[in-house]
Parts: sequence; C-alpha cells; structure tokens
Amino acid sequence: MWMRREYRQVPFERYADDAICHCRTQEQAQQLESDLRRRFEDCKLELHPQKTKIVYCADSRRKTEYSLVQFDFLGYAFRPRFVKSKSGYCNVGFNPAISPKSAQEIRKTMRSWRLGRRTDLAIEAIARWINPILRGWFQYYGRFYRSALDAIVHALEEQLATWAMRKYRNVPGRAEARKWVAEVLRNRPMLFEHRRFVTTTVG
Repeated sequence: MWMRREYRQVPFERYADDAICHCRTQEQAQQLESDLRRRFEDCKLELHPQKTKIVYCADSRRKTEYSLVQFDFLGYAFRPRFVKSKSGYCNVGFNPAISPKSAQEIRKTMRSWRLGRRTDLAIEAIARWINPILRGWFQYYGRFYRSALDAIVHALEEQLATWAMRKYRNVPGRAEARKWVAEVLRNRPMLFEHRRFVTTTVG
C-alpha cells in the first residue's frame, strides 16, 4: 500500500519477504532505497543488508558500466545473456535462468538419492520414483533459458550410468554405461520426465 501511494510509477513484485522494484534511473532507485529504509524503520523493521542492492539491467540497449548487473529472485538468476531473436540475430538480453545456488541444491538432492546403489530397482522403478520430482524442477526452471539446465541433466544421467555399471555385468565401464543410458533414452524418450524439456544426453 505504501508503494502504491508513494511510488505509484514504480512497478514491483513481492513474494514473502523478497521484492523487486523496477526503477527507470539510478537516481530514482537511490531515492527509493533511502525512502524504503526510513519506511521500514518506522515499522520497526530493516532492509536486509546483503540482499538490498541496486542492479543495472544491462543488455544490448543499456550499455552503461555498472558494478552490479545481476540478481537472484525465486531461484532464478537475472543477468545479461545472449539470446537469439526470431529473425535469427543474437543480442544480449537481461534474462532469467536457474541460479547457480538452485542448481547446486538440485544436484545435492540428486546425490542424496544414491541411484548407483539402487541396483535392486529396475530402471522403470527408478523413473517412477524420481519423475514427480524431475517434473517439478523442469516445469519451474525450464520456463526460461533451458540450456542452463544442461549441467543438471548431465549430473542425473551420470548417476544413471553409475547405476547401469553396477546393475549389469555387460556394462563394464563408464564409457559403455554412458552409451547404454543414451540408447535407453533414445529408444524410450518419455521414460524420464526431464527428456520432455531438454535433449542433452551423456552419450
């Protein structure tokens, strides 16, 4: 309500206690930050000292040098990235993709599955187990800049390769295991949910 009353011209988004305010100039952003600090103090609150910052949305049109040109919000990292236009030209846009912190947390969760030790399961059972989780991740983080998910895909399929090495005697090494996983995913592209969103494979 305070933002709508005092800064009606500044669009903003809020989720829980995180917010982004879209200012048109650095001067406007500095004034807003100062006013917000006073407003928070009036409410016996304070802005987070590390999270609160002014970021310049650099892209092909906005080329001013600035110390901060990226920020994280809701698991996404917003920063300058190469994008291809509909006409085929490459430009620099200020776009979101999964943040390094979110990607790290996902890889940590996947390691906790210890798929390489689940040789008691068939690959179909593994797919049924992890597909609901994969679906949530890739539906959320796959909305923008899907190529940023390639490292996660690679980590997952490496775990499947480890599982194949330990599951089957005729898959004796890492190279053979990668080929085995690639062949399974090629023949059954809908077996694992992540293949609906990306096409990267270890093979």
